[in-house]
Order: sequence, then C-alpha cells, then structure tokens
Amino acid sequence: MSWYTDKSPQMEQVCVLIDALLSEDDYRTIVDELVNNPGIKAIGDFVPQKLNLTYDSSQTNLENILYTISVLGYRVSRSKRPGIKKNKG
Repeated sequence: MSWYTDKSPQMEQVCVLIDALLSEDDYRTIVDELVNNPGIKAIGDFVPQKLNLTYDSSQTNLENILYTISVLGYRVSRSKRPGIKKNKG
C-alpha cells in the first residue's frame, strides 16, 4: 500500500464569457483577484467579454474561479449554451 498521492499538475484551459467585462479596468479588477489563487497558472490578455485562463485542477476548480468572479460583482453570461467553454489540455 502506498501513501503517495499523485499531485502532478492537471492543466485546464477555459474561456469564461462575462457580459460586463468591457474595459481594461474591469479586466484588471478580475485579474488582480484571480492571481491570489495558487491554482491559476496563466491569464490571457484583455478581450472584451472574454476571460481566457489556464489553471491547475489539482489546486483549484472552475467553481472556485467563477465564485471569485461573482464576488466581485460580475456574472458569467448565459445564452442557449452555458457561458463556459472548457477544454482539457
């Protein structure tokens, strides 16, 4: 029996659609908070209404990321399909 737990990075990329992400100030507000999460490994450049990021799913999860964004007063957009595109990488 082994007590070793595999904690190797499990990187995932996600594009979160946020209606109110319209300016560099909005982007900076969200990024400044997300960088405090040790699981966030990369955040893409500013693109209106889209936040592209890479995270280690062994350290954080998508729900935690979305919660952090919502606490700041931003909502993930919803349309016919969920506002989240998730790609394993």
